[in-house]
Amino acid sequence: MSARQLGRLTRASTTRRGVRALAVLALAAALSPLAAQTPLKRPPAGVAVDQSMTRSLLTRLPQPCVSLTTAAAVVILPRRALQAEADARPAKINTVAGQEAALLANRAAGVLKAAGSTPDEFGCAPLDANAAKGAGSDVQTTVGDYLERGRATVIPAGQTVPVRAITVRYLGTRPGPMMGRGEIQFLLKAGEAPFFALNWWVS
Repeated sequence: MSARQLGRLTRASTTRRGVRALAVLALAAALSPLAAQTPLKRPPAGVAVDQSMTRSLLTRLPQPCVSLTTAAAVVILPRRALQAEADARPAKINTVAGQEAALLANRAAGVLKAAGSTPDEFGCAPLDANAAKGAGSDVQTTVGDYLERGRATVIPAGQTVPVRAITVRYLGTRPGPMMGRGEIQFLLKAGEAPFFALNWWVS
């Protein structure tokens, strides 16, 4: 191999590393305002449980944003964070960490794909409500993840001011030894009906 060819390969490799580094930096910058929350400690999956916790949320309206409207509330996610997650898909997924990062990137990309082009009343790109109904769908899983981690903004239906916190309820039922299901419910207030729910486990 000539010196010129070696130089071209070196520059190409450096460029690829630079692109990956920029993607990582973009992800860190997009998530930095969202990363201060301490993750909620989920109870064990697969058992009968009914446990509720309070989760503080973002009280500012992120721009740009995507939104999911439910019967009781509007859930708003920061679009820059979703885009940064989608762009950070690793080139190699032959490790557990790589597979998890790829799954996160694919889900974020799925949410962005489901976003409409006409802004809603909050200036956000609305998500197709039907896309959140499928168990394990990109929209359902990502919206639930952002709510559980306190990385979303929630505005009750008919209002314009975000709530400061919500109740996260972990509900698992075991009607028989070989059957059961778990659900994570998100409530504006404890005791109310959930405005959003996430499939947790099933057996």
